[in-house]
Amino acid sequence: MGTRPTDEQYGAVCFACRCYEAECVAVRLLARSETSAQQLGFKLLKRGFEKRVVESVFPVLKRYSWLDDTRFARAWLRNRVDSRPASRAQLLGELKRRGVSHADAEGALDLLFQEQDEETLCLRLLEKLRRRGYGPHTLQRALQRRQFSPSLVRRCLAVETEGA
Repeated sequence: MGTRPTDEQYGAVCFACRCYEAECVAVRLLARSETSAQQLGFKLLKRGFEKRVVESVFPVLKRYSWLDDTRFARAWLRNRVDSRPASRAQLLGELKRRGVSHADAEGALDLLFQEQDEETLCLRLLEKLRRRGYGPHTLQRALQRRQFSPSLVRRCLAVETEGA
């Protein structure tokens, strides 16, 4: 008969099994939808995985490009801007709250704003709010709350008024 594993060896095997289990759960979650590393970490912790297990899984997921905050930021921005236009400043804040680094968020925003400018987003939101029955003063406040600059808001309101 062989020798029994030491407590240290047994602990290492248990840790490796737990990491494999966390990796499988993470891949299933990522297959459903793109997510940031921070969001994935929260989901894994919520499912009962220890922090050190979660942290050891991230390098594997990144090495195989299953977890990529830059890709998440780009996908999230496309979806977010299509459904709810917002200013660059607001989008940056929302990406950072989702755990995307400032550099990754800025890079994704630069790409987005190469395709469409902030004025276009402001005008789209203005049109959407106008259809909901917002009046001129309410429109101005709503656009400024979404962190469009006061000068851009005035310009968009003027363009929208000319077109009406």
